[in-house]
Amino acid sequence: MKNNTHIFGLISSSILFLMVITIYMWMQSTIGSSVQNVLTVQEQVSSVEANRMQSNTSNLLYTSTAPDRAKLQSLFVSTDTVVSLIKSVEDIGSQSGSVVTIGSLDDSAESVKMHVSVQGSWPSVFKALTLAETLPYASNIDQATIETSVLGTSNSKRTWNLSFVLKTAMIGTTTATSTVK
Repeated sequence: MKNNTHIFGLISSSILFLMVITIYMWMQSTIGSSVQNVLTVQEQVSSVEANRMQSNTSNLLYTSTAPDRAKLQSLFVSTDTVVSLIKSVEDIGSQSGSVVTIGSLDDSAESVKMHVSVQGSWPSVFKALTLAETLPYASNIDQATIETSVLGTSNSKRTWNLSFVLKTAMIGTTTATSTVK
């Protein structure tokens, strides 16, 4: 009888031991998958936060550059503002005290080219060139030539002739707009 009690106790302890091992392994597996889920969620949260910060930075950059983008648009001539450009070039004559004529006008999708002639005294011709260089458009002066001629018999009455091609950047009339939320 004593032997049976020991065997029964041994079997009971073995069953209890196997149950504890099984519960331990199940808890370890559950905890491992829970930890993995937590790590995955943390990565997703970090990713969302990084995207939100990048979006905020982009929005801030977009908002802070709005005045500069508006100025950038004004540097280009559109088909609607070619007349203003021509008027600006013609006004150089009255501003400099010289005679300014536009010989020809060629426009393409990328630029407007004007063949400009200036006639007058040296200071007025030089001032006209300076004013042409500082027009409020993205432009450059190409093929500039300057000549002088003497009027009459006296050497004191010189006339200066300046000719150049004024090339101004052009942009289409339609502009894209976007809003930031």
